[in-house]
Amino acid sequence: MSEANHQTNQAQKNNHVEEQIISYIQTHHKNGICSKQELSKQIGLISEINQAIDTSSQLVEWGKDQVILAEKLIIRISDRKIITKYFHHAFEKGGFSPHQLLQEMKTDRRIAAILREKRIDEAAQLVSLIKLLFPDVKGDSQFFQLADSSIDRLNKAKTFTGQIPKP
Repeated sequence: MSEANHQTNQAQKNNHVEEQIISYIQTHHKNGICSKQELSKQIGLISEINQAIDTSSQLVEWGKDQVILAEKLIIRISDRKIITKYFHHAFEKGGFSPHQLLQEMKTDRRIAAILREKRIDEAAQLVSLIKLLFPDVKGDSQFFQLADSSIDRLNKAKTFTGQIPKP
């Protein structure tokens, strides 16, 4: 089998798994959130589920072991402006810890209300939201930065001690 055929077959398989995941979540979880463990019992291997999520625009990894339908993360324009402004201020120093940012966001009444509405209560969920809103970021649950940031390695980022300014 040629490389092109292999890639086409893999894409078709990912699309099929993605469709199954979406259908299952829509049918069984009104809030749009489902654990990967539950999906694996109904659909297939965790590795196949993870591949489908990674290539999907309709599924978002949500926390450590969950998936959420992207449509459930739709944010009102006014809320998106508030969140975007908050993230831009956090990125001004080059990068930030999602855990630290989440703690600070919870102290802002407007942001805290948005977090509650979207059921964001852990740093890994905030990471998913950041990646959804800012596709040009890089990082993980420990540290986030813009792709063109001057901080080029996590070792350099560990020296980052500044507080994240509030908008």
